[in-house]
Amino acid sequence: MLNLIGWTEISEILDLNDEAQDENYLSGIIERTVSKYRERPGFFAPYQNSQEFTGGLLAPIWYPAATAIGTAFMAFTVLMAACYFVGFTLLGLLSIIMMNAEYRNTALEGVANSLALIGLTLLGTVAGALLAVFSFPHSIASLFTRSAATVVSATTDCCENDYQYSI
Repeated sequence: MLNLIGWTEISEILDLNDEAQDENYLSGIIERTVSKYRERPGFFAPYQNSQEFTGGLLAPIWYPAATAIGTAFMAFTVLMAACYFVGFTLLGLLSIIMMNAEYRNTALEGVANSLALIGLTLLGTVAGALLAVFSFPHSIASLFTRSAATVVSATTDCCENDYQYSI
């Protein structure tokens, strides 16, 4: 499950050399993204090599930990944006007391930007927390389903297709 997408895949998706004359860059990017996504192994796909199996074993630890770290950074960003919100609010109040329109406009813009950042990062924090919670059972279930699919695939591949069953 690890290394499902790397820098080479990302650079292939974002390669715009063939689309220099095309006026719609997104069509090629979307097509390459969909094709790369379809190359990924599915929930019931058998393991192709030991690297996929090792990634499947590490996924119940790796994905929740990585997601929790990303979620912690998002939560920290929420706190920093809240501090900026308080600071710009105080600046706005002070600019009203001092009757300074320039600082008032700066404060209003800062309040709006910090509120937008708070909203987006709160949304990201909640989504990351849900992803961290649900990634563990998904990784465990994927480990079992892909292992079972590998066993079934290995046992059915050893039989010939020409074999006739008789009852």
